[in-house]
Amino acid sequence: MTVSKSPISAAPANFREVVAQNDVFISYSRRDKAFVETLDTALKNLNRDPWVDWEDIYKGEEWWKAIQRGIESANTFVFVISPDSVASAVCREEVSYAAECNKRFLPIVWREGFDPQQMHPAIASHNWLFFRET
Repeated sequence: MTVSKSPISAAPANFREVVAQNDVFISYSRRDKAFVETLDTALKNLNRDPWVDWEDIYKGEEWWKAIQRGIESANTFVFVISPDSVASAVCREEVSYAAECNKRFLPIVWREGFDPQQMHPAIASHNWLFFRET
């Protein structure tokens, strides 16, 4: 039996840096995941390609770099507004990064009861779309 001493082919070091264009990046609090799953499905049914963390961050990947690439690759940044997302430091960082990247914002109010004064200025300045359970 002959053993090859040539290296096994591996994915190039920058394989995750080549990112497909997504229609939307969805920023949300984990407490709103059920709504975001519904939103994700609805967008896919409309032939849109949403970026959501549970599908687009791979095990072992540096999560913040993956989020940055997701924001960079998206045409629109959807922020799901709820008391939890407004209070979330990670959501705030995502909004800040999207603003730095000059992304188009689409704020969606899912749950009210938040302090509007705590809203990130990049979100506060946009017209909000209201979704409510019926």
